[in-house]
Amino acid sequence: KMRKVVAALLLAAPMVSAFTGFAAPALRTGASVRQASGISSLSMAERRPFIAGNWKMNPETLEEAKVMAKAIADTAGSSKAQVALMVPHPFMYSVGKILEGTNVEVGAQSVYFEAKGAFTGAVSTCMIKSMGATHALSGHSERRVIFKNDDDA
Repeated sequence: KMRKVVAALLLAAPMVSAFTGFAAPALRTGASVRQASGISSLSMAERRPFIAGNWKMNPETLEEAKVMAKAIADTAGSSKAQVALMVPHPFMYSVGKILEGTNVEVGAQSVYFEAKGAFTGAVSTCMIKSMGATHALSGHSERRVIFKNDDDA
């Protein structure tokens, strides 16, 4: 299983390069894009692409997570894109340690809006930040469908 997951991630490397450097001239030469407000514009050449991989409920063990994180960090190498991994909460700290000094950031798969309190199983932004996370998913479709999360949740 692990080899298939790592292979799939390594196969995604050309996609990463497609969003960086000279491999994607359309992203670098695009005309200005108006923001909804119409007040300012931002050309695609001024933007830094953001690529994040959501591990969902994978892999099965911490050791597998460490191996995957190392392989992805090695593959991402000198990417000009901002790269992040959204890993399961139990793996965040260890994966974050593996990613230190690389250009890959760690993020959480979900967060709860309260900073603390009697919310069994919930994870706050303060908690994930203390583990080194710089990103978090919010409003993911699976959370909405399977766990019945909505805009009020």
